[in-house]
Amino acid sequence: MKIKICGIKEKEHVALLEELKVDYVGFVFCDSKRKITIEKAKEISCDYKNIKKVGVFQNNSKEFILKAYNEVGLDFVQLHGNEPVEFVENLQIPVIKAFNLRDKDSINKITQYKNIANLAGYLVDGAKGGSGEVFQWNWLKELSDDIREKLFLAGGINEENLEKAMQEVKPKVIDLSSYLEVNGVKSSQKIKRFMNKVKELKERGY
Repeated sequence: MKIKICGIKEKEHVALLEELKVDYVGFVFCDSKRKITIEKAKEISCDYKNIKKVGVFQNNSKEFILKAYNEVGLDFVQLHGNEPVEFVENLQIPVIKAFNLRDKDSINKITQYKNIANLAGYLVDGAKGGSGEVFQWNWLKELSDDIREKLFLAGGINEENLEKAMQEVKPKVIDLSSYLEVNGVKSSQKIKRFMNKVKELKERGY
């Protein structure tokens, strides 16, 4: 079980994630209340080498994505828009493609991206990304094993349903953002509490 925490804007929180051995930190570069500039993301993350950096984009230009990738030293770019297969392929850098699942038929969109060489992950979220709403996990049962091996699960994960998510979905990565906030700001206490639950489950074999 790997953990990704998205929407980070403060250096102290990057430091905390590295200390707690969180696997991925996400910086949001598209329009969002969690948006950060390329310069700020570089400033707050440049001292930390043991955590993978993910840049979140939505229908941004190739030029802007590559600028952020190179200047911040990102490990992955996460695409939340309607970027077509050709766009993803042409980036030629590791991509996590996000999918907002409104119904069971939404699953069909995922398979269109299966044969892309630089696709590093499939992130599945509820109908409105970043809202913290849980969707129907049973929709994911039809996914092939090669997709499941790269599956990032987002949408309403918390201490109470984390174990159920691992049992039913078995994702490679659990992705969190809004649940770890208080009044729209990341809470160190909530992050620590969630990672204590992660540690407990890992000790039990998850």
